[in-house]
Amino acid sequence: MILGRSLVPLVAAAALSACRTGASAQTSGALAVNTSGGQAARSAEPAMPASVDSAVASACTAAPQINFGETVRGVTTSRGDRFHATCGFGAASGDAVYRFRLERAAHVRAAVSGRHDTVLSLRGACWDETTEYACNDDEERGTNSLVEADLPAGEYTVVVDGFGTDSNGAFALRVDAEAIDRAPAPTVTIARVRAGEGVTVREGSGGSTITGEAQFAKRSFTARGLSRALQWVPAARARVEAIDERERVIAAGETDDRGAFSLAITAGQRVRVRLSSRTTMLGADIRVVSDPGTERTFDLVSEPFVARGGERVEFRAGVGGVEPAGAFNILANFVKYLPHVHRAFEGRMTPPLFAFWRRGNNDALPQGSITAFLGPYARHTGAYGLQIQGGDPGREDASDSDQFDDVVVLHEFSHYVVGTMAGHFSLGGNHPGNALFFPGLAMDEGFANALACAVAGSSRYWDSAGLEPEEPLAQSRRAVLIDEDIERFSGRHRGIGSQDIAQTMLWDLIDGADGLDDADNDGVAIGLTNALRVYRSFHEGAAPPAMNVWLERAVSLGVVTDGQARAIVQSPERLGFAYPVAPAERWPEELALGASLRGRVDGRSDPAPSGGRNHTFNGYDASRAYLLRVPTRRRVTIELVIDGDGTDASDTDLDLQLTTRDLRSITQSASFERTERIERELDAGQYVILVRDGDMSAGDGPRNGPRGNRATFTLTAR
Repeated sequence: MILGRSLVPLVAAAALSACRTGASAQTSGALAVNTSGGQAARSAEPAMPASVDSAVASACTAAPQINFGETVRGVTTSRGDRFHATCGFGAASGDAVYRFRLERAAHVRAAVSGRHDTVLSLRGACWDETTEYACNDDEERGTNSLVEADLPAGEYTVVVDGFGTDSNGAFALRVDAEAIDRAPAPTVTIARVRAGEGVTVREGSGGSTITGEAQFAKRSFTARGLSRALQWVPAARARVEAIDERERVIAAGETDDRGAFSLAITAGQRVRVRLSSRTTMLGADIRVVSDPGTERTFDLVSEPFVARGGERVEFRAGVGGVEPAGAFNILANFVKYLPHVHRAFEGRMTPPLFAFWRRGNNDALPQGSITAFLGPYARHTGAYGLQIQGGDPGREDASDSDQFDDVVVLHEFSHYVVGTMAGHFSLGGNHPGNALFFPGLAMDEGFANALACAVAGSSRYWDSAGLEPEEPLAQSRRAVLIDEDIERFSGRHRGIGSQDIAQTMLWDLIDGADGLDDADNDGVAIGLTNALRVYRSFHEGAAPPAMNVWLERAVSLGVVTDGQARAIVQSPERLGFAYPVAPAERWPEELALGASLRGRVDGRSDPAPSGGRNHTFNGYDASRAYLLRVPTRRRVTIELVIDGDGTDASDTDLDLQLTTRDLRSITQSASFERTERIERELDAGQYVILVRDGDMSAGDGPRNGPRGNRATFTLTAR
């Protein structure tokens, strides 16, 4: 992207081009060019294949030509979702498409504005999403979008779209272009490995099969960052296909645990063999893909050959460039986790998952530059999304990327497993290590860390930020962001709001089984599968678990004995909560219909009443949770009366929220009044009422500053 350049609209650009080349200005919406002066004529857009979706084909055929420097206005509300993009979480909203033509190289700038969350994509062939050159969701000033690129002569398409599935509305689009002497061949944003790269085909002597093996290059964690040295390891349980000249799959299978595979074929066919970053192991459908919207797996594909039978194909996914090794390492971590899920949930299949990763994607991730479980992926019904950092563009090996941070990848996969197979028990939000959290969040994050380490085979949790240095690092750069042993409690906060306590307790319960060393000889070894079984039990008919409630459930299931539970909360560390669980310590507290309770929220005091750091959005002191049981369908009124005027100025602003039992929001009341009230027709079942500090909205950032509120209150349900 080139910023700060003066861009010349159509007429001026054409005039400038005429001055430089001797050509006359044109008014057809293209830059003027003198093709006899050494500048190559524009290349034609390739023919549209017959297989293109009819709605896309129709939109491309009817796409109007846009003139440089003119503003066109339109509406996406009534248009269907035909085009997608690599940013804007797939850009699966209504869309509008425009064409333009460059007769010579130019710097192109396209900008769209609207009241909705816009997305703008610049591509070559209208019908081919893999020819995308630039994509933008939010430019610096908000939810408008801006793309820029240096492009050679040719045909191009601009797609106006919206974030996710429901961002539609009126828009204004302007495309400007400035003639330049030359432009390099544009690089598409879709991650693709060149045909034949990393693939060796050894000639066969006849037979009915093609065999082979697949490996990828792995970087390992060191105390100085990811290793520069590479280790070649098997690409286990990855999909392998033989495809014919018409891209039809004629044989398919998966590699085994050693990366080996065999495909049955008919001799004499002209085929290519493809390895993809996808697994269907144990009935799953899990893919590591380059971007939302395209869902393109990382593929190694051989050059075409006539199969005589007996051919041997070797795949080697390497680092650098597109770096398919990163995708296959992510997939390998998922594959290690799946057997434990399969056993714990007795064969119940996980829903489809798209894990978005590509090298240098930190500026283009759907939900900011973090590795995170995204929840439902609306582009595919019943599917979920997960994003993984690939480093900063241009600094991929010297910035924060996670494709080889195994425990970070496994941590987010744990959120996917628990969230989809057991329940959503976390308010989410950031979770710094020196704070106490909403107990469901503390449990959720601690569990994800403990399970990640268990699958990885070590109690060491790490997060790297680039390769180990070849020379001393500059003071401003750290190649290792986290390196801690969760076997040893290192925090100062204890109790059911402590993530550190949760991960330490869970690790001590798990280790000693599944080949994991029990360094402190705590005498309990339930293993990964049993830990997941306990979470599974919360899937139906129970409130979200805090650590003490989770431990109580483990005893009731016979996974842990009563004596072991009593001992584990005292040794090897005092966990800061009691077992058996006292009525006053049960979380969430129960609120009966027709009853009132007194409570207190404090997101302001420092230190907070619990002794931890304040966290106004999801802190232990800044939120209170109450379980409400509704025996039959009825209209329910929930009323919060604050001891104060409820205003932000007085620091007594509290909000009231009603959620399902797994913390999915139903409705809320968030005024600056003394009384917050919710009235709702509710089906029979369990619900959770949240009373929360009002200084935070539904995200991590402060709504009115980070000062926080504190107030006592009376809560009534009737």
